[in-house]
Amino acid sequence: MTKIELHARLLLNFFLAYVVCGFSKRGVKWKYLSGLPPVMVRCLAREIVSGSIIRALSDEEIALRSGLAVSQVKQISRLKSWDTVTIGDAQRFCKGCDFDPMKTAHRNRAASYKRKNPKFTYLHKSPHYKSTFVELIKIIAEWRKEMKVERSKTDDIRDQRIAS
Repeated sequence: MTKIELHARLLLNFFLAYVVCGFSKRGVKWKYLSGLPPVMVRCLAREIVSGSIIRALSDEEIALRSGLAVSQVKQISRLKSWDTVTIGDAQRFCKGCDFDPMKTAHRNRAASYKRKNPKFTYLHKSPHYKSTFVELIKIIAEWRKEMKVERSKTDDIRDQRIAS
């Protein structure tokens, strides 16, 4: 990756953070969205029907809510990073999934799924489970493994610095 490509990616991430998440008194809240891949946001897309009855949203429903094409929703849903998603598309995708990174309840729910090995039990009841959600859950499992390896490398580098 050239310096220009790296700089462009960093700028894109900054603008994504600014437009989608905004600023707060404590600093930029973009870390909430950048630390959560689109595939996870997609699996968190749900509608509370009544009380404890929860229904997973279909790709078509997300497309209607967001103004994106169904093909775009499917494409973004399978990504492990926001790097290739435009700012506007990321914002519309989050809106369609009813995920607001500025809301504490949404961030806490996402963090809970990110920390644990998520089961996504409400997805199992969806008529789209086999056609859509099985693949997305596999992508999340791959992403979790990649993050574990990345954290391990970071820990190794830190340990080397401490030792020297």
